[in-house]
Amino acid sequence: MSTRSVCFSVVWGLFCLVSTTGAQENKGEILFEYWNGIGGSLDTLYNSDRWPDKPDTWEYRSDLEGKIDWAESYSTRVRGVLYPPQTGVYSFWISSDDGSELWLGQGEGPDSASRIASVPEWTAPQEWDKFPSQQSGAVYLEANRPYY
Repeated sequence: MSTRSVCFSVVWGLFCLVSTTGAQENKGEILFEYWNGIGGSLDTLYNSDRWPDKPDTWEYRSDLEGKIDWAESYSTRVRGVLYPPQTGVYSFWISSDDGSELWLGQGEGPDSASRIASVPEWTAPQEWDKFPSQQSGAVYLEANRPYY
């Protein structure tokens, strides 16, 4: 069994790996959703009347690194289905400005997702070791199986 590492960098916001409508059609793409004018803490985002279904804008991207310094105050949610290329034990890291959460499911549905890593406050882009909570525990994943 081999070990793999996966790192995610998201500029402010919530990062969760979750399924999107038509995920099979968009395999290889990740949905980025943006809430303008909502920043500072995850509680601010979660308590907004625009959360979770009214982002200001969205885009599909082929990478997992969020935009840097594109606005003064905003939140980002990143969603997609993970298809591991090989069966094995994986570790995940996350960095963000300000707080963020990384969620992973054990199936395709949103009900299977649980938080595996988090950032309590600001980190620099790609700063993976400021807080112990930025790294997940070891996660066993099977090749080509979809994970929320």
